[in-house]
Amino acid sequence: MSDSRSLIERFYDRIWNCRDYAVADEILVTGFRFRGSLGSETVGIPAFLAYVDSIHIALEGYRCIIEELVVNLGPRDRGLPVHSPDSAVPCPYGRPLHLLV
Repeated sequence: MSDSRSLIERFYDRIWNCRDYAVADEILVTGFRFRGSLGSETVGIPAFLAYVDSIHIALEGYRCIIEELVVNLGPRDRGLPVHSPDSAVPCPYGRPLHLLV
């Protein structure tokens, strides 16, 4: 497994899914920048973790599922990842939420 793949999987599984915030200090730099799917941006680990908390509060049972992962792209390689309807996040109001991330 590549280092990039391992890091990405750890980011989503441990930080996003398990909310194991000690991992954030291990794998993220102090000035970590994150832009959410709806456009909000955070700078720094504490702001990012507050964002993760806000998503879990808004979407009960939220989980990130990596269906396909391409790592080590060159500068010309571009792709548009698509969030599959089969792994839609159930919304509190009973309808599925499909995200393009």
